[in-house]
Amino acid sequence: MARASAIAIVVFSCFLILVLQLADGSESKLCPPWCVTRLDASVARVNISFDWICENGADCRPIRPGGPCYVEGDIKAMSSYAFNDYFQKTRPSGGLCDYGEVATISNEDPSHGACNFTCTPY
Repeated sequence: MARASAIAIVVFSCFLILVLQLADGSESKLCPPWCVTRLDASVARVNISFDWICENGADCRPIRPGGPCYVEGDIKAMSSYAFNDYFQKTRPSGGLCDYGEVATISNEDPSHGACNFTCTPY
């Protein structure tokens, strides 16, 4: 009887920890990966992929002037947002994070300030 009670307490404790982690509002515990611009990618190649992504399904409104993810003069920061948005939309159907070898997977949430990178757990 005591053993059954101990097991029940352990199971309940694990459940409680899981619920508390999910309730803190942090997507990063559930969402990796994100897709970001490679640090070693050339700006010229990033621009080509960036333009294509924004014209073919990524929500690029947050990276327009005045948007929460707009960073004047930092094409790599803004392209990371676009690459990730497109990746999150296409990932469930097999989409990859590469875009002409200018993007890569990151397990760290690239969100910053008011700029929240989309993450779709599945």
